[in-house]
Amino acid sequence: MKLRDAGSNDVIALKNLWRSFMLELHHGNAPSTQDAEFWGTRLQSQIGRKQAVVADDGQHIQGFAGFIDRADRPWVPPAVAFLVDLYVSPAFRGKAIGVALLRHIMERAARNGCAKVWTNTEESNQPAQRCLERAGFGTLTGFELPRLKHQKVTLHPSARVSEIFAF
Repeated sequence: MKLRDAGSNDVIALKNLWRSFMLELHHGNAPSTQDAEFWGTRLQSQIGRKQAVVADDGQHIQGFAGFIDRADRPWVPPAVAFLVDLYVSPAFRGKAIGVALLRHIMERAARNGCAKVWTNTEESNQPAQRCLERAGFGTLTGFELPRLKHQKVTLHPSARVSEIFAF
């Protein structure tokens, strides 16, 4: 398996993986056309800004991860990369690909000038939470953003809890 920056040649495969991700996350309910268009636009931006990575075995893209930063969304604090996508195809799970993607994202975010990586997960998404924990992320308890109700906010240990309030 090779980790690399996502490129424009990966767009179709990534859109297919994203659709699988949404179907799995939302229990078989397909994403809306509007959501798919939004994600496709964000993906193009991430590719251009080196904010998306893929795990590739030479035949398949096994998984992907992507982040945004303040230049993408003003609600992201300065010097923070906010992980918005992490998905490993079910056929390739259990091989530490998710942890490898997270570590690669942390390195990429640092090269892009971000000192911290934050993310959020659905409370019910136990596999993602275990993956984040294996990569060194911790859950921030007792904190809730209105836009992230019913989600766990997680951050890499390099971020101090007080910094999350700097929105």
